[in-house]
Amino acid sequence: MQFSALSTYRHCASRHSSVILIRMSAVVLPIQPSRNRALVCFALLQLADLTTTLAVFSRGGYELNPVIRGLMPFTGPVLAVLARKTLLFTLVWRFSRRNWILYFGNALYAAIVSWNLLCFLIAP
Repeated sequence: MQFSALSTYRHCASRHSSVILIRMSAVVLPIQPSRNRALVCFALLQLADLTTTLAVFSRGGYELNPVIRGLMPFTGPVLAVLARKTLLFTLVWRFSRRNWILYFGNALYAAIVSWNLLCFLIAP
């Protein structure tokens, strides 16, 4: 099967689910719609974690991650947390091949955002 320059996307329907094939140079990668939704959810949870973390910082909270806490004196809290979010999302987007890893990350970051909201609400 050959792709022309205009046929970058090709849609194939099967009995179980639909799969979109994306042509990236010479590699064709299958992207499942459920994975796209999970990636969007992961990105939104990262954004929610960033905003709630910065809100907790504004109320006198501190970072629990020792690596990020060690970076903060050199980069500041906003850049350190933003670098962590960017690196994490890029790694998950590029290298996670299994959907359960993404689902687990979504559940984990939903719990982290909930913890941040709780800390924000009880902080003086």
